[in-house]
Amino acid sequence: MRFTLLPSSFSDETPIAYLMRSFDINGMAWSAHRIRSAGHPYQKIMNGSNPEIHLGAFGLKADHVRKLVHLNLDWPNATIAGQPLDRDDWTTAIRRWCPKCWEEDLRAPADRQARWNIHRRFWWDVQAISTCPFHKVQLLKSCPACDPELERPVGWHHGSLTRCTRGHSLLRCESQAVTEDDAAADLYIVGRLTGARQIGSDFLDALPLDLALSVIKRFGIAAVHGPYAKIRGSGLDRNLHVMSAGFRVASEWPTNYVGLLDALASSAPGWGAKVVYGRLYRWAKSIPSGSRIENIKSILFDHCARRAYLHESSYIRRSHSSKFVGIRSLAAQLDRHPKVIAKCLEELGAKSSGPGRGNPESISAKNAKQVEIIVSRRLKRSDLNVLLGTSSRNTQMLISKGLITPGIVDPLLSRKIDDFDKLAVEQFLQKLRGSAPLVKEAGQDVFSMADIAKRLRMGSIAEVCDFMVRADLTASAVLENCKGIPSLLFDARSVEEAKVRIFNSLNSRQAARELGISLASLSIAINNDVLTRTLNQYGESRIPLSEVVRFWQIYTTPSILAKEYGTSARVVQRVMRKCDVAPILSSTHNWVFILYRLADVPRDFAREVAMTRARVYRRAA
Repeated sequence: MRFTLLPSSFSDETPIAYLMRSFDINGMAWSAHRIRSAGHPYQKIMNGSNPEIHLGAFGLKADHVRKLVHLNLDWPNATIAGQPLDRDDWTTAIRRWCPKCWEEDLRAPADRQARWNIHRRFWWDVQAISTCPFHKVQLLKSCPACDPELERPVGWHHGSLTRCTRGHSLLRCESQAVTEDDAAADLYIVGRLTGARQIGSDFLDALPLDLALSVIKRFGIAAVHGPYAKIRGSGLDRNLHVMSAGFRVASEWPTNYVGLLDALASSAPGWGAKVVYGRLYRWAKSIPSGSRIENIKSILFDHCARRAYLHESSYIRRSHSSKFVGIRSLAAQLDRHPKVIAKCLEELGAKSSGPGRGNPESISAKNAKQVEIIVSRRLKRSDLNVLLGTSSRNTQMLISKGLITPGIVDPLLSRKIDDFDKLAVEQFLQKLRGSAPLVKEAGQDVFSMADIAKRLRMGSIAEVCDFMVRADLTASAVLENCKGIPSLLFDARSVEEAKVRIFNSLNSRQAARELGISLASLSIAINNDVLTRTLNQYGESRIPLSEVVRFWQIYTTPSILAKEYGTSARVVQRVMRKCDVAPILSSTHNWVFILYRLADVPRDFAREVAMTRARVYRRAA
């Protein structure tokens, strides 16, 4: 079996691709079985071993064969165009192609027919590459004219260079476009293989290509699928999104790598290197000392020691050069509960559910120093009492009201954990203090919170503080010789006005003054259900503003009617009795208070008043 037409070769062709193109140009059907039947070693030709001997048996020129890409596919490694690759990264099972490259071949100038220019690029068979980075399209691997749903890959055993096993043309296939970012990793790999680099990475350039691809895959799978995704047998390492994500991490080294570790730590369900970093940690752990990628391990170990807890038997702790401090010993040293230390570590970015019995966690000495700084900004319960100037009971009531928020909310250990933000407590006091001036002693018109709680019936100091915050009231003065809440003095009148605004109601004195009646009359009206009173949250009896407004819209008294019609209250009462109008309220016990309903006043009340007054005058005469 020898060829009549001997086409020239291309420098980016493999021996098997050159042989298939020669079959196509000579009009001979391509078949692996046919080649074997003719006594040619098909598998050796596929692997690229001794191409001058095996291709020379077909009559192809040695000069043309020497221009081909050199392949060495020994297991488990391979060498492609002088670059080392993992054997799994080179495929001999399926044929992939870029229709845009073939269209470009047809448009290129040719000595003979244009179809002689159509050839396969060797990097199409690198499984880590899934796109054509020059035309920004995905490489095709199945014929769309066959059964599209089955997506049967086009193999090497049958068909021709530009046709599938069923004879369908592969030249006019449509390929899916990809973004420049998705094709960046493939552009880098093709540049390493062909020597025509258009994009680079200082970190990856220093590594052999097989190791660089392994790094890209590990980073990409962790970035896209999380720390627990498998690599071997999953096919995830042949996904363009995985490769592009991994290349982004490796391209901006080590900034993007630290960002990847931060993302894994923030989304981890617990603590510990295996939980946080998953398979990325296992791979980094296996990197030997002195390796070219040893900094991957050192950065991950530093990140874990800085951002998370470590068990006393942890491999990172045993292999790391930093000093470590046990959480419980640090808690004892700082006189804090271990959960307070855990809370401080969360502020530093550590992800944990908190230490418990049987878990002897430890942290780096650097983290321990930062924890000490954070603890210095926190208060224990005893220190909080001193800063607020209140008793333990009043402090607890302030906490129950939510005015002072504990740093840790643990129902089971609420009495054992003392952790309060000092800055937040100082801001709370400053909000109550405002810009009040300092005074040596309290004046007549200002009172402390304890006095206000008693005089204005507002319950405890915590109730008064809660009210001041709600009403946005600030102190009128601050005592010099006191600290905390007892030093704050408030104007009682301002507090009463705020109560009217907050509760939308009046106390008895305010309601009587607003209605223009005495306190005794107000009490009579309330006791006879003419006026409705309510109790606020402090148990204080108050009259709603709506009741005060509608009172004179519904009721009237003899005094008001007498003033309106220019007569006396006695004449008004006589007219009402004459017209059979009875008062809805008539009390003469210790205090006279008569109340009529406005709707009951006769329409001819003015005429009746005039007639009654005339009779009184005649009798007097």
